[in-house]
Amino acid sequence: MGLAIANQIAQGVILVLIARATGMALDAASLILLFPLVLVATMIPVSFGGWGLREGAAVVIFELVGVPESSAVSMSVIFGLVLGGAGLIGGILWAVDSRRVRFTATAEASTDGPRAR
Repeated sequence: MGLAIANQIAQGVILVLIARATGMALDAASLILLFPLVLVATMIPVSFGGWGLREGAAVVIFELVGVPESSAVSMSVIFGLVLGGAGLIGGILWAVDSRRVRFTATAEASTDGPRAR
């Protein structure tokens, strides 16, 4: 539960930073309250990773509070790239760690001596 809360806080911070970088004139509270609605749209299983759905939902939802389409799409694409980059780093770390565990288990099995049959 603690990691889930930390993840949500981290995503909120990332969103605020991306919004500031893209020049979006929207306060942090509105951004953090509205973006989960965008993420719900990505759960519809019709695209790879929610690409396209997230951008379309961002345009529709943020247009309601006066954010230009270009800013909403930019923020959504950058957010998707950040998530993809984080997932790539996590995948590499997982692969390296699982290989280390596999080699360690193989080494331990080979040093145990003859197996009893």
